[in-house]
Amino acid sequence: PHQSQCFHTPVLNARASAGMGREDEGTSEFTTGDTLDDFGHFPTRAYKLTGGSKELVLKGEDRMRWAKVLIGGEEVFLSMIADGHGGKDAAVHCHACLFDYLLEAAAGEPGARALRQAARTAFIRLHQEILERDPPTTAGTTLTFCALNPSRGEITCAHVGDSIALLVAADANRRIIELCEDHRIDTSQRERDRLLKQGGLIAHAMNRHGRPGGPLRLWPGGVAQARSIGDSDIGAFNDPRPYTCSYGFPANGSADVILCSDGVWDALLKSSVVAICHKSSHCSASTTARLIVEAALRQRHAYNNQDMLVPKDDTSCVVLRIGEQGGDFPQDDSVQGCGMFMCCGPASRARESEASDKFSDAAFEH
Repeated sequence: PHQSQCFHTPVLNARASAGMGREDEGTSEFTTGDTLDDFGHFPTRAYKLTGGSKELVLKGEDRMRWAKVLIGGEEVFLSMIADGHGGKDAAVHCHACLFDYLLEAAAGEPGARALRQAARTAFIRLHQEILERDPPTTAGTTLTFCALNPSRGEITCAHVGDSIALLVAADANRRIIELCEDHRIDTSQRERDRLLKQGGLIAHAMNRHGRPGGPLRLWPGGVAQARSIGDSDIGAFNDPRPYTCSYGFPANGSADVILCSDGVWDALLKSSVVAICHKSSHCSASTTARLIVEAALRQRHAYNNQDMLVPKDDTSCVVLRIGEQGGDFPQDDSVQGCGMFMCCGPASRARESEASDKFSDAAFEH
């Protein structure tokens, strides 16, 4: 089972940063870098935003959503991805409520700083509501949120967990900006230090032979990351406060924002995902999302043909594509090359055209 959707709309950009600036904020231990306001302004530009998604379902614990909303009279494009564990309750709740809580907390202010603060407020509210559910649940979820404000030329991201987002510039240098930080206990020294300071026990789980195996985990709970929404069984060790950052639109006006669950990142290197984005830049965003998910599926079966092409985990991808209005956005969905890249024939273009018809400026939400 799969899902593939797309949307498109023209928007006007009255302000764009002269490069990729940022402001990193997370827990109180994090430092603040350059703000977007430190950058100059470009002349008014018209931008076209397109997007698409693809999902392979195994357990049904992933959730994706996007919408075009008005905040303070400005169009803002919101997207989110949640990867549930221990059940789907937490992911379903985030999917249903995140955008409403964020709009309420933003209070009509569409700027990057306000959206970062609104995201922190919304994440903590969602976490508390999961902990207070009746009947109680130990389900948890990663949560990654991105907002694009074309009129200000701003990209804002907030996340907990390992559903990573990337900003990929469509220039000759193929610049990559990681919009998320590492929250896995096995690979993040910062997380290990934080948990040990709180008195947590970090160790491998035991395999069926009684030997340690797999990634480092936090005990009690046995979770591989302690930055999530929910997970009531690990108590105060869990930190739902998101890492947040904001960047300006690239100077050349073209980029992809990629959000994926770990079904993609556990199978593909970031460089492979970036290569797919550049190779399929002349295709629709929906095609790029499909190619990323299908490449992850094939890679997971590259050395083991058992249950061939059956996903080993829920695998989800959202692609948001930024381009200048009137620029080169051909609709040819043929992808040249071999290996991970597939040729997209008329059938796929017909499916995407049908999906695109479902979205208009009047009803821009999934």
